[in-house]
Parts: sequence; C-alpha cells; structure tokens
Amino acid sequence: MRGWLDAAASVARPVEGDEVVARRLEAVAELIGLRRTTRERAAR
Repeated sequence: MRGWLDAAASVARPVEGDEVVARRLEAVAELIGLRRTTRERAAR
C-alpha cells in the first residue's frame, strides 16, 4: 500500500493533485470493500 501511495503522490500537483489522490484513495477503498464483501459471502 505504501508504494501505491508514493506513486500517487508523485504525480499529484498542489490542490488539483490532492483531488486526484483523494479520488484514487476512494477508488481503492471501494475495491477493498468489494473484495471484503465478496470474501464474506463466499465464506457462508
């Protein structure tokens, strides 16, 4: 995860970059949530 954050930060520009990084983090959080839900359902 740290490598991904470093890569995201390296392409970010001041305020505009903050928005890009925030959107990427939201996307990653959504994917992690979907994986978790899928695993929980599969375990039932």
